[in-house]
Amino acid sequence: MNFKNYLALSVLAGSLGVVQAALPATIVIDNYNTPEFNLESTGALNTGSAVAVPGTDTTLTGTVMRTVAIDADGDAANVKNNLARISYSNDDGIKSFTTFSYTFDAQDLSSGTAFSFQLVNTDSATVSYAFSVTDSSDNVSNETGTIPIAPGIFNILFADFTGGASFSAVKAISFTLTAETAGADVSIDAFGINLPEVPEPSTYAAGGFVALLAFAGYRRARK
Repeated sequence: MNFKNYLALSVLAGSLGVVQAALPATIVIDNYNTPEFNLESTGALNTGSAVAVPGTDTTLTGTVMRTVAIDADGDAANVKNNLARISYSNDDGIKSFTTFSYTFDAQDLSSGTAFSFQLVNTDSATVSYAFSVTDSSDNVSNETGTIPIAPGIFNILFADFTGGASFSAVKAISFTLTAETAGADVSIDAFGINLPEVPEPSTYAAGGFVALLAFAGYRRARK
C-alpha cells in the first residue's frame, strides 16, 4: 500500500466508522499526481514556469503555485513527474540539486509539527536538504540536514528551524534536494505536513474489504 492509497483508506475508514488510531494534523502540500513538468539541465540553472498545483493534489486553501528548478554542474540532470511521483536523475558522474518552491495565500500551518515527504528510493549515499519558510511579514526561517537513506516518511521538525518566520501565517515554502553521490537518483512520492506513516500489510489486512473500496475509489479519482 502506497501513501496515496493509505490516505484514501484513512478517509474512507473514517466515513464508515472504522476504528483507527488518531493521526496528527495532516496537510498535503503536493501529491505530484499531475504531470506538470520535465526539466533538463545541461550545467546551468533551468527553472520551469510556475504552475498551479491541482486541487486534488493539495489540501492547502486557495491557489498553490509550484515552481521547479534544477541546476547541474556537469553535463545533464533531469527532474520530472513519473508514475505520480517525482524522479530526480543525474547522468553518470554528475551532481546536481533540484528546488521546489510553493507560494500561496498566507495561512496557518501551526497545527502541524513537521514538514514531511515520502522517500521512495535513492542510490545516493547521502541526500541533503535545505528548507526555507516565509511568512506574511517576509520573515524567513531555515533548516538544513540530511535524509536517512531508507524508504518511508521523513520529517523535518518545525522546532528545528531557525529564524523569525511564523508558522501561523506562512505564504511560501521551498526545499532543495541534493544527491551528494555523483550520478545518483532520488524519487519522492508526496510532500506535506505530518504525513502519516504507511503501515505494513499485516496491520491493515483485516480491513481488506475497506482497503479494496478505498483503492478502487482512488484509482477512479486519478483517471
